[in-house]
Amino acid sequence: MRHDLALTIALGLSVILGGCRGGAPPGPARSLTITVIGKSQKNPVFASALVGARAAAKKASERSGRLSVRVVARTPETENPRAQAKLLREALSVARSSPRDHAVLISCSNAAVVTPAIDAAVAAGLPGMPSDSAAPPSKRFPFPGPTARTPA
Repeated sequence: MRHDLALTIALGLSVILGGCRGGAPPGPARSLTITVIGKSQKNPVFASALVGARAAAKKASERSGRLSVRVVARTPETENPRAQAKLLREALSVARSSPRDHAVLISCSNAAVVTPAIDAAVAAGLPGMPSDSAAPPSKRFPFPGPTARTPA
């Protein structure tokens, strides 16, 4: 499972950072903050995945030369879908002024509870995706996992 989650987060970063290769047209440097909302701080899988996400962000920043990528962990101490929804709403609040400079990866503990926050993020244009567990009823971002389906 640890390997699958790390691969999913790496894939998520690849999707979010897809256009961050060197050789971009001249322009101002910019930053991208990726908020990672795991299921629980006490779960070692999410701690390990966060290390990998930060390493991928550093590599993308170095490769680009004009983009500074930062990964921020916003994971509840214990598994709590209401806390996840609150953390996603907080990430959206920070990102509202410049959604292009923010993204989110989330591992949903309970789709029904987190769906309204995901839908609000999608409506506001906040890019991102679920990592190892989806929220099929939501207007979610792409999901590369086994429960993937096209959002309505």
